[in-house]
Amino acid sequence: MKIRIFAVSLLFVAFALLLGTSTQAQVVKGEIKVAGAQFTGNPIPPTWKCDYIVVQAISREQVGSGGSGVSLKSPKWQRQAKATGSWSSGSCSYSVKVEANSFFHVQLQTAIGCNVTSTPKEATGIKVAAGATKSQNFKVDAMDCYPPPK
Repeated sequence: MKIRIFAVSLLFVAFALLLGTSTQAQVVKGEIKVAGAQFTGNPIPPTWKCDYIVVQAISREQVGSGGSGVSLKSPKWQRQAKATGSWSSGSCSYSVKVEANSFFHVQLQTAIGCNVTSTPKEATGIKVAAGATKSQNFKVDAMDCYPPPK
């Protein structure tokens, strides 16, 4: 009886450890310098907000298959988050949860129909260990806005 209780206790401990490691969050975060960004196109929003910028993390690993000479592969995972902060301060920040030990790249987009030119254009080859955080900063060089489709 004591051996059975001991075995069940070990199973509970192993399960708790497994849950503990699977819930650790991996994060890529950073600052986005927006001061001095050039704006072109039409229409240009009258006021800019940090949450107009969407930061996207995309896995390098692809899934799917390519039958009949057509590749139907797509990234294994994608995550995104809106930037936060005050545009008038000249800097926004972001934080995106990502998969552990998986190579990915990070890029800036907008939620309002503008193309972003940034330095770097995209950050590639990033990998975050379980429970760790990596920093990747960007600078917005230009926003080219265009009218929405009719």
